Amino acid sequence: MITDESLNVSAEKTVHAAETVMLAEHEEYFDRERWHDVETESPSAEYVRKSNNQRYFSTLSAALLLLTTVLAGGGGVFTAYYLHSMSRFRLPLPQNAAYRDTLVHWTGYYEDGVLFFDVQEPTCFFTTHDNRFYIGEGHPVSLLEFSPRGELLRTIPLESKPAAVVFGSPGQLFEGKIVVSHLNSITVYSPDGKLELSWDMPNEKSAVFGLALSADSLYAADSGTKLVERFDGNGQLIQTIGEPTEGNKEKPADAAAFDGFAVYKAPMTLAVSPKTGLLHVANPGKHKIEVFTPDGHWEQALSWGYASSDPIGFSGCCNPTAVMILDDGRIVTAEKSVIRVKIYRTNRRLDCFVAGPETLDRKPLNVPQLSSFRLMAAHNDRCLSLGVVGGKEIVVFDPILRVVRFFQPQQREQQ
Repeated sequence: MITDESLNVSAEKTVHAAETVMLAEHEEYFDRERWHDVETESPSAEYVRKSNNQRYFSTLSAALLLLTTVLAGGGGVFTAYYLHSMSRFRLPLPQNAAYRDTLVHWTGYYEDGVLFFDVQEPTCFFTTHDNRFYIGEGHPVSLLEFSPRGELLRTIPLESKPAAVVFGSPGQLFEGKIVVSHLNSITVYSPDGKLELSWDMPNEKSAVFGLALSADSLYAADSGTKLVERFDGNGQLIQTIGEPTEGNKEKPADAAAFDGFAVYKAPMTLAVSPKTGLLHVANPGKHKIEVFTPDGHWEQALSWGYASSDPIGFSGCCNPTAVMILDDGRIVTAEKSVIRVKIYRTNRRLDCFVAGPETLDRKPLNVPQLSSFRLMAAHNDRCLSLGVVGGKEIVVFDPILRVVRFFQPQQREQQ
């Protein structure tokens, strides 16, 4: 593991007050009880000041530009920009600019290492219960197995590009086997890479980017059909989950109406809680986590999320892009655009940040393979993958940088 000394800088020990954010139904969304040693300062005050200053200076800059243009003609545009560059006034900033720095008292983890993987075109990622890594390779088409230290253990040739991968943990269906999605088909491999089972998805429009296992089922998040398909150990379709119930005449009058999944610029992903057995599905177009029972009943009261760039909500057009459930039932989410990884409690309160853009948008130091690599604006839409090693250390895979970042819980997380 490559250890970056600069990653070990401890966060400030003083925990300031966390602003209580209220939902429409006036439910406390931030877990105030977790941050017991608090003061009275609101963490959003810095954002409010910064945002107001930017709006003021941006408006004044625009007024100066317009006035100079009117007075000096077309050439005044260049003059205005020159004057602007010599002043402290700023051009308008993106709406989410004020949220690219995560305040220290929202953060419950610190980064303590990184692994670089020599993969040409990573397409999917999974961490096994014994801390091995599986990474899908698009060129040449294959599945790569790595040790916990990043050593290549095995290359499994595939017939088509992998889009999702999952490994059967003890007690799960396909225990000890590798399940791979190829968008519109699914294959099952033995631990040594021998093909054991294969079947086509029931719809030719299928595009499966998420797989999850329970004790008796394989769940496939199908971004093409905007549904979740549930299969048994023989690849037989048991059930289709997520059909919109709006306008369904067979729906009981008192039943909650599920209006379907919205999939635009981010895929559906999903996870099964090892604690409750409930199925959690990312609904990126609606900025929500939808919760279903194992047999597909939508749990409206347990589903949550809303669109916002603030620390609580999910930002951008399509988030969250990944979801993972820890052994204690807490939900880990990842977002693109304003790239951040957060943990929510089972009661839907935000527990803490794992990392924000100030970490995840920074190229790791001491990785020679990335010395000349530059992150571009287009890379903001990359979808991170999540995993956990050692039962508590969260890992984040970046398909553009081709690195796994390791995040350890801070002391207050271990109490």
